[in-house]
Amino acid sequence: MTGISKSRLGLLLHSDPDKRSVMTLPELEKILHALGTNILQAYICIETFKGLELPDRERYATVISMLCEMFAGLPRKIIEALDEINGIDGSEVKRDWGAPLQKAVVKRVAEEVVKIRERRARITDGDDFQI
Repeated sequence: MTGISKSRLGLLLHSDPDKRSVMTLPELEKILHALGTNILQAYICIETFKGLELPDRERYATVISMLCEMFAGLPRKIIEALDEINGIDGSEVKRDWGAPLQKAVVKRVAEEVVKIRERRARITDGDDFQI
């Protein structure tokens, strides 16, 4: 599935870390692709699921997938948004803005999820469903 030879995979994934070969980025990408994921999603899963039980991981797998899709394009969208604000460019952005911006994004996502649930409830509970 990866296109990587069995002997090379054996070296890359050896059970003894001292006997493992160094994996190249293209090899990692091929392995992750064969597993149905990508580098971003693998990293986010590792960071998010530290210490969580397997049922929690399975329950939130779609959340992780959705967030990875959403955030993959976010840096470019933010750059474009900054370009549209007069007098602001990337050089003015500070690393410590991350925490308050993360808080704002989480709040906005939660608000949008509530709106989606309300719309779904109106559609499923309503008698006057019209297209």
